[in-house]
Amino acid sequence: MAVLFGVAAGILLRLPARYLLGPMSASAILHLMGMTQFAPPTAARAVAQVVIGATIGCRFAMAPPRKIVAVIGLSFGSTILLLSVTLAFAGAISFLTGDRFTALILAYSPGSVAEMSLIALSLGIEIPFVVVHQIVRLFLVVGGAAAVFRWVKR
Repeated sequence: MAVLFGVAAGILLRLPARYLLGPMSASAILHLMGMTQFAPPTAARAVAQVVIGATIGCRFAMAPPRKIVAVIGLSFGSTILLLSVTLAFAGAISFLTGDRFTALILAYSPGSVAEMSLIALSLGIEIPFVVVHQIVRLFLVVGGAAAVFRWVKR
């Protein structure tokens, strides 16, 4: 139901990436209100990851090796850039607030909420701290990217 209402709300509110942000917002509201504690089954998440991975992999079918090497180079460069920004922000925020540098790295790292939560659990870092930051980061990136692309298009 959160997906259906979330998509409808995303369309009505003209959210950027409405098919992602609408259902995520609806689910967050339901979880915050204590109306649900639903989590997708592990098997469903595994299937979704395989489908997404296969879809991305299929885009490289018949691609020349030179193109694949170029994409790997761009991926490596963007990873270094994103981690550098993460370290810089984590260091600055840690210095200003006194929060643990390791917790802030996980909170701002580009990655999925599930993986960052597992790492936080294994390191004894507050999981809600990491999860909230990751979700806010996702909303800002998706919403911000749409605004930037609209601005660049003009």
